[in-house]
Amino acid sequence: MIVLDTDHLSILEYPERPQYQSLMEAMDRSTDGDFATTAVSLEEQLRAWLAAIHRTRKVHDQILYYSRLTALIGFFGQWTILPFNEPAADRFVAF
Repeated sequence: MIVLDTDHLSILEYPERPQYQSLMEAMDRSTDGDFATTAVSLEEQLRAWLAAIHRTRKVHDQILYYSRLTALIGFFGQWTILPFNEPAADRFVAF
């Protein structure tokens, strides 16, 4: 299994970005086709969009951020999301 972090997911969310094609090619070349991400990456991205909504006071200016938030939910729905559990916390502390 290959675990993608927030930086990778940020590229994959937006196919128009220049790095998208090279990341997709690298994933296609991988001998391990089992890709996943983590609950931590989900939290980081949710937090970013929620913060944008919170700091934007004009309701109509929030529309874009709510749109991005709902798109994010759909995007993460396509991934296996690894939990942040005891073994994950132990591994984090070990570093």
